[in-house]
Amino acid sequence: MPPRTHSDGFAAPPPDATRECPLPAELLLEIVARSDAATLVRFAASCRPLRRDIVSPAFVRRVCREPDALLGFLVMNAGARSPPASFSPAHPAATPAAASFTSEKHLAHLLSRSVPVAGLDAYAPRESRNGLVLLNGWRPTSGMLDRLCVYDPMTNHNQCTFVPGPPDSRYSGVFYEYVLLTAADGIVGSAFLLLAVDFSGLAYGSIKVRTMRSDRCTWSPVTVASHSGRRRRSRYQRQCGRAAVLGSLIHWLMCENNDGWGLHIVTYDVCTATAGSVQLPSEGVPDRFQCSNLHLMSTRDGALRLLVADKLTISVWLLSGNAGWTRQAVIDTEETVRFVLQSSNTDMVKIMGSGVKSGVIFLWPFSRNFDILKHLDTETIIVLNVETKEMHKAKRSNMLHIPYEVDPKAQLFSMKTF
Repeated sequence: MPPRTHSDGFAAPPPDATRECPLPAELLLEIVARSDAATLVRFAASCRPLRRDIVSPAFVRRVCREPDALLGFLVMNAGARSPPASFSPAHPAATPAAASFTSEKHLAHLLSRSVPVAGLDAYAPRESRNGLVLLNGWRPTSGMLDRLCVYDPMTNHNQCTFVPGPPDSRYSGVFYEYVLLTAADGIVGSAFLLLAVDFSGLAYGSIKVRTMRSDRCTWSPVTVASHSGRRRRSRYQRQCGRAAVLGSLIHWLMCENNDGWGLHIVTYDVCTATAGSVQLPSEGVPDRFQCSNLHLMSTRDGALRLLVADKLTISVWLLSGNAGWTRQAVIDTEETVRFVLQSSNTDMVKIMGSGVKSGVIFLWPFSRNFDILKHLDTETIIVLNVETKEMHKAKRSNMLHIPYEVDPKAQLFSMKTF
């Protein structure tokens, strides 16, 4: 009888068991939703039905959960050969796909497609909106505003549009404030619209406005819009922070001098060419208040929000149509600020800026005591999500930078089915 042999291997399975078992579409999409951006794109390229599911609005909203946009710093490296800009996220993303998409490595690839533009190093950024950046250049001889540039750092074609400043900005002491509107704000037929406003006429009950569309690149004649608010005592009107844009309606927080006297809100509707005013809350905002302690921003559903910083507390006010102002929340930043700065003497926060769609603001913690301030880390800021009240630590770059939002949804929606 032959000896019994032992085999360490297993018997081969029946042929039918080795056939590929396709995963259900729901399970496959679940795997994709939990993947990073690079894997998501590979899935989309693998087959037509899966790609159609991935670019569907419902799936895009899922993998790019709120906030709608992610806020960070766009650092202009105009003097560098490549890339001309870089992006540093200021707060974490909600999903793996959104997090990897907005990582410095992934965005560096997108930004590297942009080629350096000659002369861009002579421009300084003023504001960003819906992926576009507005920059201005200065005449070296007179110092008056001479040229403007609208820059798209995420594309490799037509990324810079150079336009002259308004013709009367070069003489007569006319100083304009600028607002950049995009197609996302309802601008039809143009990639963007520039609005230049002269507030010196507020003392006489009016403002002067010029506009320029990207498809024409010429400034319109001056429009004088009567202001419905009370006349101001001072001809000098200072803008407090960036304008808040609600569709075609623009809001500016103004004060009458450097001391913050006579705070008021001026509005202008681009569609109707009419000016107006909005009263501040009757309580919680003194008539005389530092401009840096107040900030206007829009909400995701198109309402106006006012933020008031008082020491280490942020009061959030919402304007609700005919109901007027209501206080939504009071956010205490003391614990986070003092933990981050490792100092119990920090007693103030200054609102440095905000995003358009992200619901995020930048706060700079400091002390009114100069002896304490000079020992604090002045490069540290607090990133506060007004909606969730979450706070994170971030660093301000010493390089020229500007708050910039990246919209992962828009990037995914731009993918085409095949």
